[in-house]
Amino acid sequence: MKHAYKTLDALRGVAALAVVVFHAKRLLGWSAIPSGYLAVDFFFLLSGFVIAHAYDTRLTTQLSATHFIWQRFIRFYPLYFAGFVAGLLYELGLVATHNPGAISLPTILAAACAAFVFMPFPFAQRDGNIFAFNIPSWSLFYELAVNALYAIFFRHLKAPVLATIMVASGSVFAFAIILEGTGDFGALAADSLVAIPRTMFSFSAGLLLYRSKVTGPKVPKILIFGMLVIPMLIPINAAGNIVFVFAISPLIVMFASATEPGPKSVKTFEYLGLISFPIYAIHRPVLAFVQTFADRLSLPPLVALCVAVIFLVLLGPAVERYYDRPVRKLLSGRTRGAIKKQTPSAGEVTPAHLDSNTLPRSSPELRTEAPLRIPKGL
Repeated sequence: MKHAYKTLDALRGVAALAVVVFHAKRLLGWSAIPSGYLAVDFFFLLSGFVIAHAYDTRLTTQLSATHFIWQRFIRFYPLYFAGFVAGLLYELGLVATHNPGAISLPTILAAACAAFVFMPFPFAQRDGNIFAFNIPSWSLFYELAVNALYAIFFRHLKAPVLATIMVASGSVFAFAIILEGTGDFGALAADSLVAIPRTMFSFSAGLLLYRSKVTGPKVPKILIFGMLVIPMLIPINAAGNIVFVFAISPLIVMFASATEPGPKSVKTFEYLGLISFPIYAIHRPVLAFVQTFADRLSLPPLVALCVAVIFLVLLGPAVERYYDRPVRKLLSGRTRGAIKKQTPSAGEVTPAHLDSNTLPRSSPELRTEAPLRIPKGL
């Protein structure tokens, strides 16, 4: 039986909640978690670690690359689709109310067709965001792409190759961080040349970290969670970004993989892991709707954010149980005849952007994810 890594699950949930608050800057009017974009790099690294844990052996012995890629697509798509539809409904609401911030129906239709098949569609009226209906989907797109590359080139990804990939991609990413003063790349079409090495570095680092079997010391769980959250709470410069991505994030995963919760906290850790991906996948449209209604009802911004967070936390298990799981089962059943049946996996791997991602940006000050303008007229 494979190790469950429940502390990693809980960290994923905490990171997803951090991203929600990070994206609530327009709602709050100030940045409560100014460096929350760092959660995405943690998600990418966590993805490499848990993918290696769940699939390295199976790809060696019994699982084809095609089947693996399809499994990953099924794992991502239902919740990705839910976020896309929620964002689409919001845009249609702007059109229906003749809001000046609305985009044209032909553009909405074209973007919706691309989004339906999980493809980017940047357009100027949303500042070049590649998934304008639900901006955090950019990280799911890149994570799925790097998952596919992992499967296709699996037999070549030995330690020296992974190290070479890390050096090459890490150098490009670090150079971009130094030039721009931030590692917040990925949401815009203009970011693609940096988003690719950003994803590849952390994912490869996660693979190598798992395969190296490096065992970290058992440290207090509060320290592990602090290592994740505290850097996000403060504005950090280029050096801080580099330190987090290249040192702190791997240390978090190494320490957390060696530390499991006690019987009193295990259920909480499991719950955080369960809600992490639903929260990440749908939080941005939820924030847009909440801000609109908060404006109409004159709710204090902090109250509105609390409502959004509570709603997401409580909704997560229901979304997973009554929507995500049945849809994945349906998709798996419909393709069973087309793909050779394989032995079931020991456990599903949640997209670490949950998701990632994480992580997986809404404020006007953040360069790479221009805000979804939320007018008051809806």
